[in-house]
Amino acid sequence: MSLVSIVATELFLCVVCDGRVMDHTKNPVKEDFKKFIVPCDGGVIAFAGGKEPSIEFIYQSGLASATKDDLTSVDFANKINKELIRSPLSAFKIMLAFGGIDSKGTIAFHTFSSLEPKVQRYTPVGNDISFAFLHNGENVDLDFGAALLDGFKSMGGLCSPDTTIKAQTMLNSRVAAIDDSVNDNTFSHVIIR
Repeated sequence: MSLVSIVATELFLCVVCDGRVMDHTKNPVKEDFKKFIVPCDGGVIAFAGGKEPSIEFIYQSGLASATKDDLTSVDFANKINKELIRSPLSAFKIMLAFGGIDSKGTIAFHTFSSLEPKVQRYTPVGNDISFAFLHNGENVDLDFGAALLDGFKSMGGLCSPDTTIKAQTMLNSRVAAIDDSVNDNTFSHVIIR
């Protein structure tokens, strides 16, 4: 149904998603759907799972109109997470990641889902690399983190947003080869500090 990868360093944040949308019988209905939203104040909101419930929740909760400081705030992430838990939409698979650069210049992002309602916060510092994946396919025996790092190694390491997007796209291709709910049509977004 989806693969979204989020990779951040102290200097940039990259999101890559596939474009496939499946119906409730697991048949592809769209092959070129971008699974992230870029609010007008900056930042990025990515989602996986049920397309309609995810989009409805993003707008219903106010997430789509959040400021860049909201998108990087752990308090805001906890608030949105609680809203998801209480929402009737939580009966659907909704996986969310959102973040960006706050007013102090710090890159941060958060993930949680209706399946695992615990907020995870990622704030890379120094040479750290933070990454997370939103994936709701089934029977995929692949360590996404190791596969992503293999992609970085094949290009000589993580050094720029371009090589990061390439490594994420390579991961997406590997997953698409073994998971019918993911396709090779990718979309990306980069935020640079």
